[in-house]
Amino acid sequence: MSIRMNDGSSILFTIAILFGVGFGIVRWMPRVRPLEERIRNCSIGLGIVSGFLFCLVPVGQFTQGSDVSSNVIFGVMGGAAAGFLWFFVIATMTFAYQYIIAPPFRLLGSWKRGLVERRARRAEERRRLREQREWERSGPEREQAQREADARKQADEQTKADAQRRRADARANCEFLYSLYAPEIGNRFSRNDLDAWIKKHMGDDQDPTIVEQRGEQLRRLIDHHREQVKPTPKFANIQELARWFQEQKAEIDTLPLDDKLKRAHLVNLNERYADLTTKLLESMQP
Repeated sequence: MSIRMNDGSSILFTIAILFGVGFGIVRWMPRVRPLEERIRNCSIGLGIVSGFLFCLVPVGQFTQGSDVSSNVIFGVMGGAAAGFLWFFVIATMTFAYQYIIAPPFRLLGSWKRGLVERRARRAEERRRLREQREWERSGPEREQAQREADARKQADEQTKADAQRRRADARANCEFLYSLYAPEIGNRFSRNDLDAWIKKHMGDDQDPTIVEQRGEQLRRLIDHHREQVKPTPKFANIQELARWFQEQKAEIDTLPLDDKLKRAHLVNLNERYADLTTKLLESMQP
């Protein structure tokens, strides 16, 4: 009996030492410690399985001839001891894997990842160099395209500026002609009527050609009103027309206007004189 007790105590002492070693491995090894919960759960599960087997399978002289209760007690105690022993075994295996087996594979994986990263960097560098060379080769084409784009933009801006200038000139000509005849036709065609016409028919949203055509119509309208207010006299010969021209010219010189407006009046008078001369000569032909 004393031999059995000594043998059991030795076994329990050995299991306790092994469990302590396993517990130390789990607690002190950085790579094993995160797996402590898994190791513990696996040890408990294997201990329960081992205890169940101890209840069913007689083990030597410890369970031969024993009753059921003794087998259950032995199974419980054996399962607990097996759980501690399994804790040591699993902890040791985990330590061996983490520090002996896995490091070469980790080193190999690290080397492989480094190789893949270096290849990726080289491929990226080649791609950047290829794009840089393509960018440099396409430099003249880009410059040509940019020059063409700038030229088109400048041409468009010039076209818009020319169109706006044509509109402004057409409106200015009408306003200038009206300013010449305003004292005579103001009661028939007021400044408000002129502004309304220009706003409706000669705005910046209109095509410049249309604005010029409408400007010509407006000038003819102004001439018509002036003709109604102050009709051009009828001349029997060139001498009468010449005297009328000189009288009109002298009258313009006496007007209280600046030189620019006087010159404009004279230009318009010369045009009328040339037109009247042509009509008079045509009427005198047999």
